[in-house]
Amino acid sequence: MLKKTTESTSILQTLGYEYLGEAGISGRLYFRRRHPQAFNVHLVQWGSELWTNNLLLRDFLRIHPEVTNQYGQHKQELIQSGIKTLLTYSQKKGPLVAELLRRAQARRA
Repeated sequence: MLKKTTESTSILQTLGYEYLGEAGISGRLYFRRRHPQAFNVHLVQWGSELWTNNLLLRDFLRIHPEVTNQYGQHKQELIQSGIKTLLTYSQKKGPLVAELLRRAQARRA
């Protein structure tokens, strides 16, 4: 579990972020702000598997622009399909994220 969760949550809420709990991903705290610009913030424990996987996926996408474009297109298609909730959106993009993470892990090995 994240340390100083109450303090972090309070600070982000003061900055205008809405706290949504783990939002379907155990070990991650999810915050969003929609105005004046939309931002999402995810808090995870430093050094955790989730932290490591997020950085691994980020690095993989940075060196594979064609994959980044594919991932972005997939996300746009999900939004355009009429998905209205964060949990549904996350569930629908989950298989592609899992595949990209698997590829990133294989590349690292």
